Amino acid sequence: MSTRSQAKIISKSLKVPIYLYQHYDGYALYKIVQNAIIRGRDRWNDPEYLTRIIFSEMIKDYVMGETGYGIGTSEHGDIEFLITVDIDNQTIQENNKQKIKFKDTTQTKQEDLYK
Repeated sequence: MSTRSQAKIISKSLKVPIYLYQHYDGYALYKIVQNAIIRGRDRWNDPEYLTRIIFSEMIKDYVMGETGYGIGTSEHGDIEFLITVDIDNQTIQENNKQKIKFKDTTQTKQEDLYK
């Protein structure tokens, strides 16, 4: 069974939120987003680039696939995990759990990124 998930990217500079969809392994999306935030540190204030970095991290092993991932402007009704990335406030939040600041995410050791 699939665990569908989305990363919701929000910023005042975007007219609408951008939703990055992942059909499988939704439980891993939070860690994927963390890895992207760490890797994209120099783009924390650039919504377009940071969104692309997050999506690239999501699809890195499936670049040529035709299904499994997508980009949209609305939340799917059947997702199990929603990761909100607030670029202006530099926070990440999984579902309705506590928000974590980007800077706190970067305290993860580099060798632990892909575990």
